[in-house]
Amino acid sequence: MFTTFQNYIRAALEKAQYDLDKEQKVFVASVPDLPGVVAQAKTIEQARAELAEVIEDWVIVGLQFGDEIPAIGGIRIRQINRQTKKQELAHA
Repeated sequence: MFTTFQNYIRAALEKAQYDLDKEQKVFVASVPDLPGVVAQAKTIEQARAELAEVIEDWVIVGLQFGDEIPAIGGIRIRQINRQTKKQELAHA
């Protein structure tokens, strides 16, 4: 069973685009829905693996800064306000 975070990364990878940079002789991978998420490597497989790490880091940093993380494939990741959550649990 995968977590929401893992499912988000998988959904993002499904939307990834791969291009060959003939000059640099590397594959460039990106996810159009995630600005600035780009990875490059000598093979598509390596580019995909690098891209998964970049997506993970991008989401974590975005959450730390309170950025809105766009939904992908119907999967949404949101930051939980811990104080609000504690208040909701206390009133339950």
